[in-house]
Amino acid sequence: MTMKSLLGTVSLALLLGSGSVTAQAQIAIGHLADYSGGTSEVGQPYGQAVADTFAWVNKNGGVGGTQLNVDTNDYCDQVPRAIAR
Repeated sequence: MTMKSLLGTVSLALLLGSGSVTAQAQIAIGHLADYSGGTSEVGQPYGQAVADTFAWVNKNGGVGGTQLNVDTNDYCDQVPRAIAR
């Protein structure tokens, strides 16, 4: 690949990528927490701290002005359930 075609490809990717980022209204984030499983004694406060942190980020303008859309799932300390999420 020549330098000219490489620069053209990178420029096109940046142009297309920047358009899709500005069109996106939120940033989707998945959050697995153990609220009710065997390690819930630790999972509950930790999971709540993570959720509180995401809420704080959104309250203070999000990430680069974009809000976070957090999907929290309780996986009950079951690995197959966590993988399925």
